[in-house]
Amino acid sequence: MRCATRRCSVRDTGWESVLVRVAQRCDSSGRADMGVLPHPRIMLVTRGSVAVQRRDGVARRSAQLAPGKAWIVPAGVPLSYEWTQAGSGIRELVVMVLPAADLARTAALLSHRRSSPVTLTEPVLTEDRVVRSVLTALTHAMAAGVDELYAQTSAAFLLAHVLSHYGTGSPGPVGVGREDARVRTAVEFMRDNLHLPLSLADLAGSAGLSPYHFLRVFHASTGLPPRRFLTRLRIDVARHRLEDSDLSVADIARQCGFSSASQFSTAFRRETGMAPRAFRRSRAT
Repeated sequence: MRCATRRCSVRDTGWESVLVRVAQRCDSSGRADMGVLPHPRIMLVTRGSVAVQRRDGVARRSAQLAPGKAWIVPAGVPLSYEWTQAGSGIRELVVMVLPAADLARTAALLSHRRSSPVTLTEPVLTEDRVVRSVLTALTHAMAAGVDELYAQTSAAFLLAHVLSHYGTGSPGPVGVGREDARVRTAVEFMRDNLHLPLSLADLAGSAGLSPYHFLRVFHASTGLPPRRFLTRLRIDVARHRLEDSDLSVADIARQCGFSSASQFSTAFRRETGMAPRAFRRSRAT
């Protein structure tokens, strides 16, 4: 048996600025070639299993998407997908197009706190619960005919989330705003001593300030309390080590100043929406 159904937010709901498609197939196998994508998009499998494939010159790179897994694909990437499954099971795929102009505007807003521009350059396979939740909510809103303002707000949040977590460019939370040599000294002290259990007194002492004065000066310069800034710095460094090294999660936790792998995992999930091992798998694809 062969069947295919498709819902489209523009056609079925009248949304003009947010494009979401939901496709269902129940044929046993098939393939669709999407060509070179003019806009980035997110593909989320909600039922069944779908294999996605991109061409990199003459080479091909593929990934298997099971329910809950998403592929974030930049513009300019030749993409195809195929579906295979024994029996007559239904496969469902949600695709959200991220308009290049909206992505550029969001990237510009994020880039002012970073040392280099924020861009989306490489496909990413992820089990990001934020991505899954937003796309699921958008499909429900589409089916219910919810006003486009809801879709626009959700899409704007998702763009910022994707660029913040999967875009290139050095992480924003570790930047210092207004020039203050004392705060910069404290930040360098944090970087050099991430592996240590730093106290507020340690940080204030590195800047030559009392703890109370240091709290005020640091927050005014960075927009964050010192402890929050330090945690984000630790997570940012840990993310790079998860991507670029073969160190164990426990070793990375110790090097970044966490007392245990469990504490590290909790903090990492709070900042990124993913467990450390899941993040490493998503970046290795």
